[in-house]
Amino acid sequence: GILFISVVTPIVVSKFSGPQVGYPVAVSIYTVIAILLIWMVFGVVRERVQPAKRELYTIKEMLLLVAQNKALLIVSAAVFLAGTANTIRVMMAKYYVDYNIGKPELFPMFMAIIIGTMVLGAIVSPFLNRRMPKRNVYIVGMIIFVIGDLGIYYTPYSSINLILILFAFAGLGSGIVYTLVWALVADTVEYGEWKTGKRAEGVTYASYSFSTKLASAAGGGLGGFLLHASGYVPHAVQTPTADHMIRALFALGPGFCGILAVIVMQYYKLDGEVFQNILNDLKQRKANS
Repeated sequence: GILFISVVTPIVVSKFSGPQVGYPVAVSIYTVIAILLIWMVFGVVRERVQPAKRELYTIKEMLLLVAQNKALLIVSAAVFLAGTANTIRVMMAKYYVDYNIGKPELFPMFMAIIIGTMVLGAIVSPFLNRRMPKRNVYIVGMIIFVIGDLGIYYTPYSSINLILILFAFAGLGSGIVYTLVWALVADTVEYGEWKTGKRAEGVTYASYSFSTKLASAAGGGLGGFLLHASGYVPHAVQTPTADHMIRALFALGPGFCGILAVIVMQYYKLDGEVFQNILNDLKQRKANS
């Protein structure tokens, strides 16, 4: 979907008198398509599995369940940092290609590389997980991500091939991380039940979803604020300050967030023997009940 939009949008915009008209039209078209698809899913999809009896929680109880789930808090923090990094990088990619490199025609290629390598990372992630704990796979993915981003920051604009290679590195790391996160969140459900005696899958996944939405808001808001503060002027030659801000937001900022995510995941201990002992304990509790 992202690749399709990245390639098609410039074509749609070019059919109008200018970006001020073309982009709103393109967004309107995508909005209508999205609404139609959502309605189609609502009308066609039916539940095949009947859920077990659901427990209802008050807001206070939900907040307490989240606060007691240390593993979930760590994963949510790591997800927030990775999501913020990815949001800023994707948002700034167009600015970086247009103003820093000065080759707008390369933007579809950039997006094709990022999506393609993220898919590759998603394929590689399960194989890595068979050979090392989930925490280590996450850290490996984030290190690859950081190498790519920081490498771009220190690479001259003229070295386009190297920039593309480093961009692919960053995409590969992102794919590894984003695929693994779902397994990490699932493990925190087991930990939460072991810790509190309540299996609150809905609360756990809602907390994870909130972290991703918060990351999108934080990344988009921070990127827009700093870009404006740097003196960015659309469709003009940028000042050195604005030029450096675009470069920093595209590469340095995401790399810094990636480093913080690696530090946060050092505190995640729900892996290997520890997690297996928790599963065994839960199994024993259910047998005794």
